[in-house]
Amino acid sequence: MVTFTGRVATGTGDLARWMRAYAGAYRRATGVDLHPGSLNVELDAHWRVPAGQLRLTADEVGVDVTLVACRFMGTEAFAFRTDKAETGGPEEWRTVEILSPLDLRTTFGLRDGDVVELELP
Repeated sequence: MVTFTGRVATGTGDLARWMRAYAGAYRRATGVDLHPGSLNVELDAHWRVPAGQLRLTADEVGVDVTLVACRFMGTEAFAFRTDKAETGGPEEWRTVEILSPLDLRTTFGLRDGDVVELELP
């Protein structure tokens, strides 16, 4: 695992709706009930999804995505990235969405612009 730093950023707010609709698929893939929605983090460096990670297809959750087990602020979490973002290029590789059983903003009292640490493979 490599420790990255980044800043909390505003997302579109759309993922929560899809996570509720496909909660069973996310539970089967991760083994946990995830809080609907993600925390967007703009990393200080590029990060690419390594091979061999958890995959969910468009048939399962509406879009092809990869989930990567990681640690966010010392807690177990998953980095989430769509295939479209992964193939998008360097600017897209700086953004990672974090999924967790916890509401990360509330649990850690986070606001946009706050600096956070994330451990990624």
